[in-house]
Amino acid sequence: MRAACLSLELASCFFSSTSTKFRERYLHEMMQLYADEFGSHCDVLGVEYLPGFSYDTVQRRFHRAKVMGAVMGIQFLPIVLKDALDAPDMENFTQEKDLSEMIISEMATRPTEQLKERLHELIKELHNEGVI
Repeated sequence: MRAACLSLELASCFFSSTSTKFRERYLHEMMQLYADEFGSHCDVLGVEYLPGFSYDTVQRRFHRAKVMGAVMGIQFLPIVLKDALDAPDMENFTQEKDLSEMIISEMATRPTEQLKERLHELIKELHNEGVI
């Protein structure tokens, strides 16, 4: 089991599952929704908020997590954006086959145009925001 800062998990999820265009349009809404829902769940469960927890804190932590979140997300993009006909056979996947070897082989295959575009947009986005 792996435990990480929730901001890192959010960044990884956003960078592997959404486009730059989507993030430009909805990121602030999604971050606000996350902050509101986190607070609501804490209230329902009777758990105290994290010290200093606020929307601004969520944004600041998310910004700091962008580099690692992007790196984590980039690892999955070659698999997520692979042409369906070339996708790995997950129906017959067994524990005998090393998962890391499958990921490496998927990353080493010829990239699709969609993958090239997403990677280009992501790197440009992170550069424009001063993250890299």
